[in-house]
Amino acid sequence: MSKSSSEIDREIEKLRQELQEKEKEIDQLRRDRSEYLRISAHQLKSPLASISFSVDTLLKEYAGRLNWKQLRIIEAIKHSTESLNALITDILELERLKSEKPEFEYVNIVDICSKVIDDLKAKAQEKELSFNINLPAKQLITKGLRFGLRQAIYNLVENAIKYSHPRGIVEITVGYDEVEKSISLIVRDYGIGIPEKEKEKIFEEFYRASNARKYEKSG
Repeated sequence: MSKSSSEIDREIEKLRQELQEKEKEIDQLRRDRSEYLRISAHQLKSPLASISFSVDTLLKEYAGRLNWKQLRIIEAIKHSTESLNALITDILELERLKSEKPEFEYVNIVDICSKVIDDLKAKAQEKELSFNINLPAKQLITKGLRFGLRQAIYNLVENAIKYSHPRGIVEITVGYDEVEKSISLIVRDYGIGIPEKEKEKIFEEFYRASNARKYEKSG
Protein backbone atom coordinates (compact mmCIF):
# COMPACT_ATOMS: atom_id res chain seq x y z
CA MET A 1 0.00 0.00 0.00
CA SER A 2 1.48 3.32 -1.06
CA LYS A 3 1.81 6.18 1.41
CA SER A 4 0.19 9.54 1.02
CA SER A 5 2.22 12.66 0.42
CA SER A 6 1.53 13.92 3.97
CA GLU A 7 2.74 10.63 5.47
CA ILE A 8 5.95 10.83 3.47
CA ASP A 9 6.40 14.44 4.61
CA ARG A 10 6.01 13.35 8.24
CA GLU A 11 8.60 10.60 7.81
CA ILE A 12 11.01 13.03 6.17
CA GLU A 13 10.51 15.50 9.02
CA LYS A 14 11.07 12.73 11.56
CA LEU A 15 14.30 11.70 9.85
CA ARG A 16 15.41 15.34 9.69
CA GLN A 17 14.84 15.76 13.43
CA GLU A 18 16.68 12.52 14.19
CA LEU A 19 19.59 13.71 12.07
CA GLN A 20 19.69 17.03 13.94
CA GLU A 21 19.74 15.18 17.27
CA LYS A 22 22.63 13.01 16.09
CA GLU A 23 24.53 16.10 14.94
CA LYS A 24 24.05 17.62 18.41
CA GLU A 25 25.32 14.40 20.01
CA ILE A 26 28.40 14.40 17.75
CA ASP A 27 29.10 18.07 18.57
CA GLN A 28 28.85 17.28 22.28
CA LEU A 29 31.21 14.32 21.89
CA ARG A 30 33.70 16.60 20.13
CA ARG A 31 33.48 19.14 22.95
CA ASP A 32 33.86 16.41 25.57
CA ARG A 33 36.87 15.02 23.69
CA SER A 34 38.52 18.44 23.50
CA GLU A 35 37.94 19.07 27.20
CA TYR A 36 39.26 15.62 28.12
CA LEU A 37 42.40 16.14 26.03
CA ARG A 38 42.97 19.60 27.50
CA ILE A 39 42.61 18.43 31.11
CA SER A 40 44.70 15.29 30.54
CA ALA A 41 47.47 17.27 28.85
CA HIS A 42 47.66 19.78 31.71
CA GLN A 43 47.70 16.97 34.28
CA LEU A 44 50.61 15.30 32.48
CA LYS A 45 52.73 18.47 32.42
CA SER A 46 53.35 18.51 36.18
CA PRO A 47 54.83 14.98 36.54
CA LEU A 48 56.85 15.51 33.36
CA ALA A 49 58.34 18.67 34.85
CA SER A 50 59.36 16.67 37.94
CA ILE A 51 60.94 13.97 35.78
CA SER A 52 62.82 16.61 33.76
CA PHE A 53 64.15 18.22 36.94
CA SER A 54 65.32 14.85 38.31
CA VAL A 55 66.96 13.93 35.00
CA ASP A 56 68.80 17.26 34.81
CA THR A 57 69.97 16.79 38.41
CA LEU A 58 71.39 13.37 37.55
CA LEU A 59 73.03 14.60 34.33
CA LYS A 60 74.76 17.41 36.23
CA GLU A 61 76.01 14.66 38.59
CA TYR A 62 74.77 16.42 41.71
CA ALA A 63 73.72 13.00 43.01
CA GLY A 64 77.04 11.37 42.13
CA ARG A 65 79.19 10.49 39.15
CA LEU A 66 77.56 8.45 36.36
CA ASN A 67 79.18 5.65 34.41
CA TRP A 68 78.69 5.48 30.63
CA LYS A 69 75.79 3.00 30.86
CA GLN A 70 73.92 5.12 33.41
CA LEU A 71 74.56 8.25 31.33
CA ARG A 72 73.13 6.61 28.21
CA ILE A 73 69.97 5.53 30.05
CA ILE A 74 69.45 8.97 31.61
CA GLU A 75 69.94 10.70 28.24
CA ALA A 76 67.35 8.36 26.68
CA ILE A 77 64.90 9.28 29.46
CA LYS A 78 65.61 12.97 28.85
CA HIS A 79 64.90 12.63 25.12
CA SER A 80 61.66 10.74 25.78
CA THR A 81 60.57 13.38 28.30
CA GLU A 82 61.25 16.17 25.81
CA SER A 83 59.28 14.33 23.11
CA LEU A 84 56.30 13.81 25.43
CA ASN A 85 56.38 17.44 26.52
CA ALA A 86 56.43 18.56 22.88
CA LEU A 87 53.48 16.26 22.12
CA ILE A 88 51.48 17.70 25.03
CA THR A 89 52.21 21.23 23.82
CA ASP A 90 51.04 20.24 20.32
CA ILE A 91 47.79 18.78 21.71
CA LEU A 92 47.03 21.90 23.75
CA GLU A 93 47.78 24.22 20.84
CA LEU A 94 45.74 22.11 18.42
CA GLU A 95 42.72 22.17 20.73
CA ARG A 96 43.15 25.92 21.22
CA LEU A 97 43.20 26.51 17.47
CA LYS A 98 40.06 24.40 17.07
CA SER A 99 38.16 26.35 19.73
CA GLU A 100 39.26 29.87 18.80
CA LYS A 101 38.91 31.95 15.67
CA PRO A 102 42.28 31.75 13.88
CA GLU A 103 44.24 34.99 13.60
CA PHE A 104 46.10 35.15 10.30
CA GLU A 105 49.12 37.39 9.89
CA TYR A 106 51.90 38.00 7.40
CA VAL A 107 54.89 35.74 8.11
CA ASN A 108 58.28 35.18 6.51
CA ILE A 109 58.65 31.46 5.69
CA VAL A 110 62.43 31.77 5.22
CA ASP A 111 62.79 33.29 8.68
CA ILE A 112 60.65 30.56 10.28
CA CYS A 113 62.68 27.82 8.56
CA SER A 114 65.97 29.37 9.67
CA LYS A 115 64.83 29.51 13.30
CA VAL A 116 63.55 25.91 13.20
CA ILE A 117 66.88 24.70 11.81
CA ASP A 118 68.75 26.57 14.56
CA ASP A 119 66.48 25.03 17.22
CA LEU A 120 67.08 21.50 15.92
CA LYS A 121 70.82 21.65 15.19
CA ALA A 122 71.68 20.07 18.54
CA LYS A 123 69.39 17.09 17.87
CA ALA A 124 70.94 16.61 14.44
CA GLN A 125 74.45 16.73 15.90
CA GLU A 126 73.57 14.00 18.41
CA LYS A 127 73.06 11.63 15.46
CA GLU A 128 75.95 13.16 13.50
CA LEU A 129 73.52 14.28 10.80
CA SER A 130 74.31 16.95 8.22
CA PHE A 131 71.87 19.60 7.02
CA ASN A 132 71.74 20.39 3.31
CA ILE A 133 69.91 23.73 3.38
CA ASN A 134 68.62 25.60 0.33
CA LEU A 135 66.88 28.81 1.36
CA PRO A 136 66.34 31.79 -0.96
CA ALA A 137 68.16 35.01 -0.12
CA LYS A 138 64.97 37.07 -0.41
CA GLN A 139 62.09 37.04 2.02
CA LEU A 140 59.05 34.92 1.16
CA ILE A 141 55.99 36.42 2.80
CA THR A 142 52.68 34.62 3.13
CA LYS A 143 49.58 34.98 5.28
CA GLY A 144 48.86 32.30 7.84
CA LEU A 145 49.01 31.19 11.46
CA ARG A 146 52.54 31.87 12.67
CA PHE A 147 52.48 29.17 15.36
CA GLY A 148 50.78 26.63 13.09
CA LEU A 149 53.29 27.13 10.26
CA ARG A 150 56.23 27.07 12.64
CA GLN A 151 54.96 23.90 14.33
CA ALA A 152 54.31 22.13 11.02
CA ILE A 153 57.82 22.91 9.74
CA TYR A 154 59.36 21.99 13.10
CA ASN A 155 57.56 18.63 13.11
CA LEU A 156 58.67 17.83 9.55
CA VAL A 157 62.33 18.57 10.27
CA GLU A 158 62.27 16.91 13.69
CA ASN A 159 60.77 13.72 12.22
CA ALA A 160 63.37 13.74 9.44
CA ILE A 161 66.07 13.85 12.14
CA LYS A 162 64.40 11.28 14.37
CA TYR A 163 63.93 8.66 11.65
CA SER A 164 67.19 9.22 9.77
CA HIS A 165 70.02 6.75 10.13
CA PRO A 166 73.08 8.06 12.03
CA ARG A 167 75.53 10.16 9.96
CA GLY A 168 72.87 10.73 7.31
CA ILE A 169 71.67 13.88 5.54
CA VAL A 170 68.51 15.95 5.98
CA GLU A 171 67.68 18.25 3.07
CA ILE A 172 65.54 21.37 3.52
CA THR A 173 64.55 23.37 0.45
CA VAL A 174 62.28 26.41 0.22
CA GLY A 175 61.32 27.69 -3.22
CA TYR A 176 59.02 30.13 -4.97
CA ASP A 177 57.16 29.51 -8.22
CA GLU A 178 56.92 32.80 -10.13
CA VAL A 179 54.20 31.45 -12.43
CA GLU A 180 51.96 29.89 -9.78
CA LYS A 181 52.87 32.55 -7.18
CA SER A 182 53.28 29.79 -4.62
CA ILE A 183 55.82 28.86 -1.95
CA SER A 184 57.08 25.29 -1.65
CA LEU A 185 58.83 23.56 1.24
CA ILE A 186 60.57 20.21 0.80
CA VAL A 187 62.05 18.26 3.72
CA ARG A 188 63.83 15.11 2.57
CA ASP A 189 65.66 12.46 4.54
CA TYR A 190 67.13 9.06 3.70
CA GLY A 191 65.88 7.18 6.73
CA ILE A 192 63.26 4.49 7.24
CA GLY A 193 60.54 6.14 5.11
CA ILE A 194 56.79 5.48 5.29
CA PRO A 195 55.26 2.20 4.07
CA GLU A 196 53.40 2.76 0.80
CA LYS A 197 50.11 1.39 2.13
CA GLU A 198 50.19 3.81 5.09
CA LYS A 199 50.91 7.06 3.23
CA GLU A 200 47.21 7.94 2.90
CA LYS A 201 46.97 8.01 6.72
CA ILE A 202 49.76 10.50 7.42
CA PHE A 203 47.36 13.45 7.81
CA GLU A 204 45.33 11.72 10.51
CA GLU A 205 45.77 13.27 13.95
CA PHE A 206 48.65 11.71 15.92
CA TYR A 207 49.06 8.89 13.39
CA ARG A 208 52.44 7.15 13.43
CA ALA A 209 53.58 4.63 10.85
CA SER A 210 54.11 1.04 11.99
CA ASN A 211 57.81 1.06 11.10
CA ALA A 212 58.28 4.28 13.13
CA ARG A 213 57.07 2.51 16.27
CA LYS A 214 59.38 -0.45 15.58
CA TYR A 215 62.32 1.88 14.87
CA GLU A 216 61.90 3.71 18.19
CA LYS A 217 61.75 0.44 20.12
CA SER A 218 64.94 -0.84 18.50
CA GLY A 219 66.74 2.53 18.60
